[in-house]
Amino acid sequence: MDENQKKTLLKWRARCKRSRMAHNNTAITYRRFHLTIGSSLILLTATASRLTSWKPAQAYECIPLVITIIAALVAAFQTFIKFSEQAETHRSSARLYGEVKKEIEFVLGFSDEIDDPARRVDLIREKEVAIGQDSPNALKRHWSSGKEEILDENEKHSVRNSA
Repeated sequence: MDENQKKTLLKWRARCKRSRMAHNNTAITYRRFHLTIGSSLILLTATASRLTSWKPAQAYECIPLVITIIAALVAAFQTFIKFSEQAETHRSSARLYGEVKKEIEFVLGFSDEIDDPARRVDLIREKEVAIGQDSPNALKRHWSSGKEEILDENEKHSVRNSA
């Protein structure tokens, strides 16, 4: 394996690391959204239930109705946005990118012992392309923070910067 091939693999490794980090962080964010909305929904429905049994003055009779409507809207939002499913999709994408990263590290570490390194690298490329096509987009802020973390690693191995 020549130096340019190694640099390309190291760049791919950095890209997989960034993708894995971005998808992990996006999964965490969506999981938090899911829990926050679910907790809010529980509080709203409990409050509406409590206020319904309470005999308020005439001016406050609409409050339980308003809280019930808000709870229904929050429930609909939680159902249709599907944060828990999105979190699992991003967690799965992160795992797949982690597997590709490990495979790249294996090829880099044992390139002399691999029978057909060119074929192995081509399989890695195909796998990374397939993951990229099937994965949803990570949240922009997590993608940017991943870029900052691997910037030095990425630039150090850039074929463009070696000339």
